[in-house]
Amino acid sequence: MKQLKLGLIGAGERGANCYAPYALKYPAEVKFVCVAEPLEERRDKFADVHGIPQEDRFADWKELLEKNYELDGIIIAISPAPGKTDGRDSGKDKSDRGSGGEEGDHPYGMPCAAAHPIFPRYEKSDR
Repeated sequence: MKQLKLGLIGAGERGANCYAPYALKYPAEVKFVCVAEPLEERRDKFADVHGIPQEDRFADWKELLEKNYELDGIIIAISPAPGKTDGRDSGKDKSDRGSGGEEGDHPYGMPCAAAHPIFPRYEKSDR
């Protein structure tokens, strides 16, 4: 089996603790080669754990994409912008749920439609 080379946008809870552990458990199958995360502490912690060199760590996702890595995929593991729809509820605005934030106030500056992981959301079971 070919090892998949992935990039990660968003090294917070979802990116670092939900999707990325698979790469640590099965390194022959998956390797993260670059990461974009605006918070330096999160970015460096993720990169150190996954052996990503300093030159492949980015504060801005646009810089990661400009580098034109030969990747098999990119996991986008960030939440929608505050007050925006998350795409799972027929386009209803989330601002009435206390999420706060202004129009376009996403820390990555990404449009809401692009701010979803590439894998579906799974609910935890009691099993």
